Amino acid sequence: MAELEAAPRFVRGMITGGMRRSTPPEEQDRFVLLFQGEAVWKKFMGFATTDEVYMVLLDANGGVKWRGHGVLSEEEYALLREAAKQLAAE
Repeated sequence: MAELEAAPRFVRGMITGGMRRSTPPEEQDRFVLLFQGEAVWKKFMGFATTDEVYMVLLDANGGVKWRGHGVLSEEEYALLREAAKQLAAE
């Protein structure tokens, strides 16, 4: 997911085109570009700083299965992998 609300409208096409070209076709249906609602997403993710990566794993209905930010520890990675395995099995 990439949030582009703050990007000027005249460059959004270039940004989205570049992202599409750099994302493998088999992964494009799992990639979301957001152009509005930045404040809502930041609140949902517990956003605190631009220096960290924020990640969320959602099920097909939008339910949160895993959430994290910052450096991914081995423990957090294990939790993410387990959540992803459970989703794949559903």
